[in-house]
Amino acid sequence: MSTDTRLRSEEKIRAVKVADTTVPLTTTVMRLGVTVDSTLSFDQHVNNVCKAAHYHVRALRRIRRCVSVDDAKAVTTALLSSRLDYCNSVLSGTSQSNLNKLQRVQNAVARTVMTTSKREHITPVLAELHWLSVAARIDFKIAVLTFNLLTTEQPSYLRELLQLRRPSRSLRSSNHNLLNIPRPHTAFVQRIFSPRCPSCLEFTPSYYHR
Repeated sequence: MSTDTRLRSEEKIRAVKVADTTVPLTTTVMRLGVTVDSTLSFDQHVNNVCKAAHYHVRALRRIRRCVSVDDAKAVTTALLSSRLDYCNSVLSGTSQSNLNKLQRVQNAVARTVMTTSKREHITPVLAELHWLSVAARIDFKIAVLTFNLLTTEQPSYLRELLQLRRPSRSLRSSNHNLLNIPRPHTAFVQRIFSPRCPSCLEFTPSYYHR
């Protein structure tokens, strides 16, 4: 390969030409409200969620003393919790930095609803609200989806990704409908649905952010 050819191959592709139309490339694209980036890190999506959530947290703080706790919970569920939970299963296996950003948003919401200071520990506040941490909510979403797949067999394109464990000999756990856990070789592959869902079934409801 010549030097000129190698240099051209190393240049970043900024656009592709389809027929007579030049289509520019982008590093992110939004589908169904989820910002997907080229590396599937979902960093931009998390930043967008946090930015929108913090806007509503500031608005809630201005009126918090004028509403009851129950009303504050209702507003929080409608405007904030729905944002944190929307399509949060795509964040399974995301970076700890992204989880920390979302957790700080949830902590700010919890403190605003319960009118507690930043110096107080957040775990009792989340427990009083019966709120799971962000990481636990993601695992819970996948666990519920997996349970529905095993009971209803729908949607079929996801159900076929799950394989029941078939032991070579009779065991006491043979009737427990345990799933076969694939062994991915890279951390990126561990984020896909089939390796993640068996581990999420071991979700414990007492898992609060500490």
